[in-house]
Amino acid sequence: MRQLTVNDMGHVMKKWKDETLSSNDNSNYQVGRNKPPLHGRFKAGQSGNIKGRRPGTKNRAAFLAEKLIEDEAEPLIKTLIEKAKEGHSAELRLCVERILPPRRERPLQFSLPELNTPADALKAIGKIAEAVSHGELSESQAKVLIDLVRTFVETRNSMTT
Repeated sequence: MRQLTVNDMGHVMKKWKDETLSSNDNSNYQVGRNKPPLHGRFKAGQSGNIKGRRPGTKNRAAFLAEKLIEDEAEPLIKTLIEKAKEGHSAELRLCVERILPPRRERPLQFSLPELNTPADALKAIGKIAEAVSHGELSESQAKVLIDLVRTFVETRNSMTT
């Protein structure tokens, strides 16, 4: 309910009268337009959806955009490849970056010898170096494996001292 008051400068001010009803003072309350049943009202300081939106839930616009791209990706890529062959590489790069997911690392198919002693670590590093020289492993993959062997040796040394 609004209440009109006049401030110090003579301006009429509209104020909302506090309409909080106590549980005992509901005898005159009538359900109607903009007056929901008392049991259906939100409690003060509490939102309507306490748990909030579930993680990973997409809004409608994102869902529709994803569906549109999903349905049109193949013909779009074919057209872009044709344009790229004609010399329009900028369009191809722009669209492919947005359609194709970023490339992620794949599991490494390489077997290390069993690591039980520091001597086994030397054999493992030798096998890694040999695989790099034959082109079976990239330098970055070899670095990851050597770091793994180094961690084994450091852990082994810390346990014996």
